[in-house]
Amino acid sequence: KQKTAYEIRLSLVGSEMCIRDRSRAILKGHLARAVSRNRFVAAFGGHSVCAGHGNYFNESYAAVADAALRSGMASANIDARADNLGMGGTGSVPFAWCAETMAGDVDVVGWDYNMVDGKKWRGAEVFARAAWSLPSRPALLFFLDSARDPRRAMLEDYERADAGLAVFAAPAPSDFLKKLPQLRKWSARADAPHAVRDVAYDPPRGSGEALKRRKFNTPDGAPGRVPWHPGWRVNKLVGTLVAVWLLTALEDALVDRGAAPRAAAPPPLPPPSQPRCNDQTLLCDRALYACATTYAPKAGRDLGDVAAGWRRVLAAGDPSLAAERLGLGYRDRKWTLVGARGDGPLELSLPAAELRDGELVLCSATTGWRKPANFGDLRADAALTVYDKPGGRELSLGALRSVDHCFRTRVPTKAALGDADRLKLALRVTTDNEVYLSHVIWG
Repeated sequence: KQKTAYEIRLSLVGSEMCIRDRSRAILKGHLARAVSRNRFVAAFGGHSVCAGHGNYFNESYAAVADAALRSGMASANIDARADNLGMGGTGSVPFAWCAETMAGDVDVVGWDYNMVDGKKWRGAEVFARAAWSLPSRPALLFFLDSARDPRRAMLEDYERADAGLAVFAAPAPSDFLKKLPQLRKWSARADAPHAVRDVAYDPPRGSGEALKRRKFNTPDGAPGRVPWHPGWRVNKLVGTLVAVWLLTALEDALVDRGAAPRAAAPPPLPPPSQPRCNDQTLLCDRALYACATTYAPKAGRDLGDVAAGWRRVLAAGDPSLAAERLGLGYRDRKWTLVGARGDGPLELSLPAAELRDGELVLCSATTGWRKPANFGDLRADAALTVYDKPGGRELSLGALRSVDHCFRTRVPTKAALGDADRLKLALRVTTDNEVYLSHVIWG
């Protein structure tokens, strides 16, 4: 059934799954490394579709892939897992800027931000460069809207560079139902996987509440049961095909013992493309910065490790509390720090050793269409003070054109701070609005 699913996957996406043969060889090297260290980790980043909203968490495609990979790779004595890092209402950034904090040491990273990023594909390049800057230089799987997606040309440019970069592409989960003719053809085979039969012979039909009940297993009132979220059938198919893709690469690595583990020091990344990345040069020229965030799940620093003060609340529109009451099991929590004028300052303490270039970015939580009436702006409703001199001095925050909820400024570098081991800052609310902070990025 694995081989049949592999053939089905090829039929569904044709040459889209792998942009060039070089990527297959690099992926095989990742799986050879997994064999040598008995460990394999995939991490899937994306918006609410990736997070599984509308479904039970264990019905998300990342959870389906996780179960299949754990079972399939156990026979090769590999402890495998697939982490679901999806977060409703978020785009490629600021997630990409916090790649190491969010994902950690991974072999494969998935990107599924189509709906939020839209045609703004600069964020996808920032995401790719950040992921490739991780020590493991993971293979990337992009879920794209079509073969004509403008991100594809950018990814092909990177793959053609001689930098050991592996790029794969597959249809976005919402596009899989457009493949029903091919699915029905393959589902007629006796050895067709159940994931294919479920979609091919019992696709969601009807409208309104009737459609919701056929598309989702979750009870009425579950957050996320909306037309643009795939139901459990599509998620099961996507997760199964992703797992088969990786298990097939593992099989190839086991057969071809010449596939060596990846080198410890991969070649440098090529320069960022222009003009696609020029308004986010901060994080294209140097992809990995230090990061602390309130968002969960994550593998690294929490914002509370470098910030003290203000209240921690769930961002407006976060569905986790409603999902918890219904037992849906969502793991994404869009926590954020919030302060008002009477709350006093939020005190930040950043390790001086990590301030190589003196860059600082502050981001507020994304809220989508559920923004509170008194939602303040980090630049207009707050003041940032740095204490590198007696009495401190106020810093101005500049906008990043492609990320309207993040702002950047310059702070003293490690060289300028001398023997100091921490840089102290304070963020104060200056108006009657409330100010939210979810990410601090520095370097």
